[in-house]
Amino acid sequence: MLSPWKPLTLGRTDVTEVFQILMNTVKDSKAETHFLSLLQHLLLVRNDYLARPQYYKLIDECIGQIVLHRNGADPDFRCKHMKMDFEGLIDNMVDQTKVETSEAKSVELEKKLDAELTARHELQVELRKMEGDHEQKVLELSAEKDVLGSEKAEREKENQTLLSEINQLKEKIDQLSKDLEEAKTKACPPPPPLPGGPGIPPPPPMAPGMPPPPPGLGAWGAPVVRALPFGLVPKKEYKPEVQLKRANWSKIGVEDLSENSLWTKSKEDRFESNELFAKLTVAFSAQTKTSKAKGSASHSYPRK
Repeated sequence: MLSPWKPLTLGRTDVTEVFQILMNTVKDSKAETHFLSLLQHLLLVRNDYLARPQYYKLIDECIGQIVLHRNGADPDFRCKHMKMDFEGLIDNMVDQTKVETSEAKSVELEKKLDAELTARHELQVELRKMEGDHEQKVLELSAEKDVLGSEKAEREKENQTLLSEINQLKEKIDQLSKDLEEAKTKACPPPPPLPGGPGIPPPPPMAPGMPPPPPGLGAWGAPVVRALPFGLVPKKEYKPEVQLKRANWSKIGVEDLSENSLWTKSKEDRFESNELFAKLTVAFSAQTKTSKAKGSASHSYPRK
C-alpha cells in the first residue's frame, strides 16, 4: 500500500523542509484553516515522555488509513462516519509497546550480562595471575627454606667444631697449668736434711706485729730463689772501682713490668764496654769534689 507513495516521501527527511512544503501547499486556500487546527490539536498532546510517542503514533496511523485508502480512491467525504480499524490499531500499539518494553529490558539485561561477563573474565584473569604469583612465591620460599636449612646445618657443624676446639683448648690450658705448677715446685726444691740427723723442723710462726725477715734470708738462712716472669734472667751486678753518686730515681720492681716493656726486651750485654764505664765513672763519681777539696787545702797551708 505504501509503495506508490514512497517516491513522494523518500527524500523528505527534514522536518523544516516538510513543514515548509505543507505551508506552501495550503497557503491561501481553505485547507490552511484546517491545517492550523490540526497543528493546534497536536499542541494539546499530553506533555509526557512516554505518552507523547504513543499519541503521535496513533495520529500517524489514522492519517495513514485516511490518506492511503485501500481502493486507491478518495474517501467519501459526504459520509459522517468513516470506517477505521481503531481496535486493531490500538491492539497493535499495545503489543508493539510491550515488544518495545521487552526489547528495552532485553537490551538492558544484555548490557548487564556483558558487564558481568567482562567482570568475570577480568576476575578470572586476575585469579590466574594471583595463583601464578602464589606458586612463584611458594617456590621462592621453598628455595629460601632449603638455603636456610643448609646454612643452619653448616652453622651447627661449625658450632660443634668450635666446641670441640674449645674443649681441647681447655684441656691444654689445664695441662699447662699443671705443668707450670710442677715447674714451680721443681724450681724451688726444699733444702736437704743434715747428714746423720732428721730434717730441719719448720720455723715457728711469727709473733703479731713482728716484721718479716729481710730479703736474702730464707727460713734458717736458706736462700730463696724467685722465678722471674716473661723469661727474664737475673741482672748482672757491676762493681765500679770508685764510689758513684746515688741515682735520683726509684727502682722498678719485677712485678710492675709488663710483657711489652722496654726493660723486659732490652739486652744490657750489648752496651757493655770499658769506654762507657769510664765515662759513667767520670760523670757520676762521688770522690771528685773531695779530692779537689783536699788538693786546695794542701795548697793553702804551706809546710813548716
